[in-house]
Amino acid sequence: MLFKDRLEIWNPGSLPPTLTLEKLRGPHASVPHNPLLAEPMYLTKYIERMGTGIRDMIHRCRKAGLPEPEIRLDGGSFVLTIRRPASGSATPSGQAKDQGGQLESRLGSRLESRLESALAAKVMLAIQPQPLGKAAIAPILGHKTVSGELHKQIKRMVDGGLIEPTIPEKPSSRLQKYRLTARGQALLAELEKLGGNA
Repeated sequence: MLFKDRLEIWNPGSLPPTLTLEKLRGPHASVPHNPLLAEPMYLTKYIERMGTGIRDMIHRCRKAGLPEPEIRLDGGSFVLTIRRPASGSATPSGQAKDQGGQLESRLGSRLESRLESALAAKVMLAIQPQPLGKAAIAPILGHKTVSGELHKQIKRMVDGGLIEPTIPEKPSSRLQKYRLTARGQALLAELEKLGGNA
């Protein structure tokens, strides 16, 4: 999931019993969940060395002047978060962010905007035949449950005039669902015309 200030990578599963979050940061043995998949990937060079991925990410983040990745276990998922540096922070050489950094920031914003537009299109396609509630929209937007971030994404789509609540007088009703607006239908028809180019 890409946010303005961070990238979060979620993988289902947990650590093997012999590993802890602290041990991942130092040299450790590789304990693949599925050795039958890990070995051929190693032998065919899809992965370089087993047991070094987290340390490589930490090293590369430091080299790029980013904070170290944050690692946590969250409800049966392994979550790695890479944060952007705080605005105005120094680069590894001690110099302030230059025009290249500003360009990278703009490109990141465009990527985030495109990603959000693609997710909005997926929601619009899903609710085209019938209205859906937040619990049904959550997995379409990559959420396991109805979360604060999901509320924000849906609010942005409502504020943008793409979808509307079916019970506007009771915004927090447990029966609340969302349907396409006329603007959302027109945009979806436009996207369908574009086909693969959309």
